[in-house]
Amino acid sequence: SAASGGRGCTILDVERNPAFPRMLSQYGGYGFDCHDTYARAGVTVPGLSGPRDLLYAADGYSGRYRVVDITDIRSGGDPVVIGESEAFDNAYGHSVWLSDDSNYLYVFDEFDAFDMAVLDVSDPVGQGLPLLNTFQYSEEATADATVHNGQVLGNHLIVAYYAIGLRVFDISDPMNIVETGKLESYRDPTNSGEIGGRFLSTDGGWNVYSFFESGKIALSDTESGTFILRLTDA
Repeated sequence: SAASGGRGCTILDVERNPAFPRMLSQYGGYGFDCHDTYARAGVTVPGLSGPRDLLYAADGYSGRYRVVDITDIRSGGDPVVIGESEAFDNAYGHSVWLSDDSNYLYVFDEFDAFDMAVLDVSDPVGQGLPLLNTFQYSEEATADATVHNGQVLGNHLIVAYYAIGLRVFDISDPMNIVETGKLESYRDPTNSGEIGGRFLSTDGGWNVYSFFESGKIALSDTESGTFILRLTDA
């Protein structure tokens, strides 16, 4: 990803020679910024034959999120947009993550217009990407904060949320998403119980990695460093 207006994404082949990958194709153009993306192979798409390899793109300044069919790029085909969301006003389409069943796309807005949303991507050709729900962290009504990146881990959404660090959400019901955990990596990195710092800072929780075999989760914080944690029921 170029993470720049119009420059889009370059798709590389890392299967044959990961050390020297060859370029397969590009996705971009005006309004197709392709800031951060998620790809999944073998997705069933109503109306299209056979399993498809799909790219889910957060298209930056356009405020849109798109599903792109990249199935044929190894044989010289071009990426094809097969579905897109409506444009979110005053939003920046920053990043996305797909549910395990490939039916829901969790999207993140870095301009603080809505923070996070759930899109129905079960039938992108037939119905586009309808909005199901928007949600924010539990204290948003009294202390505004900006979201950055997140990952789906089963029925949880693990989110790096800049100034408020890490937030965990129960997404077992996409229409009723509930915050269930947090780690104040930026405002209280020593877990002292004393909260400080700016809510609207774009310092703090940057990214998460949720797929270690150990079950542990990594959070990177731009000011406080890297945190290793584990989800518990407490």
